[in-house]
Amino acid sequence: LRFYQTEILLVPGASPPGSGFTLGVRVNGAPNGTQRTQIDGMGSTNQINAVQAGTGISVDAMQETAIQTSNFAAEFGAVGGGLFNITSRSGTNRFHGAGYDYLANEAFNAYTPFVNTRPRIRRNDYGFNLGGPISPPKLYHGRDRSFFFFNFEQYREFFVVNDTVITVPTAAYRAGNFA
Repeated sequence: LRFYQTEILLVPGASPPGSGFTLGVRVNGAPNGTQRTQIDGMGSTNQINAVQAGTGISVDAMQETAIQTSNFAAEFGAVGGGLFNITSRSGTNRFHGAGYDYLANEAFNAYTPFVNTRPRIRRNDYGFNLGGPISPPKLYHGRDRSFFFFNFEQYREFFVVNDTVITVPTAAYRAGNFA
């Protein structure tokens, strides 16, 4: 799973979010859930428990992320723990784009030893982005003035509970007979 708060692992004095993202990040001894996320200067944090509230931005649409842990400027005074400041990409004077697909499939995994089964896993995180200049005809020349950036991302996961009984090696296997 690609999630912007996992970079907290690199910050001294901080611990990452708990499982399921129900627990917040702990920064410099502050309680869970005292962090805040801002995207392009606008708050994107659920004010009830200060965890990510549907950030609405793909990892591939992020230009830069910064974590502030103390000595905040006055504009960030509403945060007690860490501040995640995200800057999104924007267009440029040239068209740029990218497509991606982060795929997990059991076909790429090895079999479980002695059982010859592979747990089924099907996970896809795919999308594309495109950015560039906007030049409305007959209105004005948009170079260095107007830009656009579009991003699409979709995450799909299909899984089946594997209820195959796991066994120990047979007596022949333990004796070295693999016939």
